[in-house]
Amino acid sequence: MRKMHSCWVFLLISLLTPLLASGASDSCGAASLAALPVASQSSVSAVMPDRTKQLAKLLASDGLANDRLGWSADISGSTAVLGAPFWPDWGIQGRALVFVKPASGWANMTQTATLMASDGAGGDYFGAGVSISGNVVVVGSPWSDGQGAAYVFVKPANGWADMTETAKLTASDAVGGAQLGQTVSIYGETIVLGAPNSVAAYVFVKPANGWANMKETAKLTPSDAPTGYSGGNGVSISGKTVVVGAPGANQSQGAAYVFVKPANGWANMKETAKLIASDGKAGDYFGWALDVSGDTVAVGAFNASVGSHQNQGAAYIFVKPAKGWKTTSKFNAKLTASDGATTDQLGFGVATNGNTVLAGAPGFNSYQGAAYIFVKPAKGWKTTSKFNEKLTASDGVVGDYFGFSPSIGNGKMLVGAACVNNCGGAAYVFGK
Repeated sequence: MRKMHSCWVFLLISLLTPLLASGASDSCGAASLAALPVASQSSVSAVMPDRTKQLAKLLASDGLANDRLGWSADISGSTAVLGAPFWPDWGIQGRALVFVKPASGWANMTQTATLMASDGAGGDYFGAGVSISGNVVVVGSPWSDGQGAAYVFVKPANGWADMTETAKLTASDAVGGAQLGQTVSIYGETIVLGAPNSVAAYVFVKPANGWANMKETAKLTPSDAPTGYSGGNGVSISGKTVVVGAPGANQSQGAAYVFVKPANGWANMKETAKLIASDGKAGDYFGWALDVSGDTVAVGAFNASVGSHQNQGAAYIFVKPAKGWKTTSKFNAKLTASDGATTDQLGFGVATNGNTVLAGAPGFNSYQGAAYIFVKPAKGWKTTSKFNEKLTASDGVVGDYFGFSPSIGNGKMLVGAACVNNCGGAAYVFGK
């Protein structure tokens, strides 16, 4: 199993040290902890007990222990996609599974289709990142060819079916260990890939004749990024705006960089603005996870302490000013959980549609995990510890890591739980 001990795996060992120190154990066993980064009804706040319910549990029909399905997750319309980068059972070649909502609505189900890389090999971590927009899925494979790549899958005319890629995306200046594709995001005809060890993100724009094997259209690089900055650890695109996380910045206090598409189209560029938290501290990992929707950016800082609770975690909201994005440390809101506890790690994953933020807290209850819903107040985002709802899995147990990879799409929420069933993994769909 080549390239197994990448730098991001080692980082995740240190971030999960509180679990090891507490003596808690999960269904994966100690070996799996060294490799991890990220009920009949949902558990919700007493104010709105029936607003959001668990609609479905998504599993692999042929899953194996340690596949870690749900390590990455995204949902768009009636389609969900989940990454399983450790498939098959620590083989770490990886795969991605597509789930299409049945005509009768979401219900417990296994995959509709399996997506694989035609040149995949053990150690590629294919499925470390996934994203879907319309009929296109992009899957990151951060150790493909030792440098990283992403694979594009276009839905066949007759619907999703087992397939290999339509196109492979690589970087023109790729170097060994760049980890291109560790994080991925797609919006319409534009794909963004994070490359933490290249301290950059790469933009790919769909060619006139459709997706095909290609190099980047543009490279996005922070202006103040030294080697080892871990830029591109989180990436997201919405319209003409790309946001790139750099959780390793400033002794791992972290930062996020906003890039706005130039009038003449994407080209190599430095950031339009840099976002940091005015109350941030070393080790917060601000920017590990982030999401942008329209004029709203949500940034997770899952290792942030809240009061006396170390590593409880938080999510920060930044709203684009009337005159456009500018470098700032002034956030519009800081979101924390009033019932939070040490090592909950809220913000390990975040998703937003502008009006709602879904923040994963996989460390909740000895890593059983939870996800918190925050809804924008009528007068706009403001700092609060009052969440609107709290989601947990109906069959959740200690060590599931529910909340590892949250997503919002078309009124539905998808939450990955990478260590369900001996770390075979699963994801849960929630909605009204």
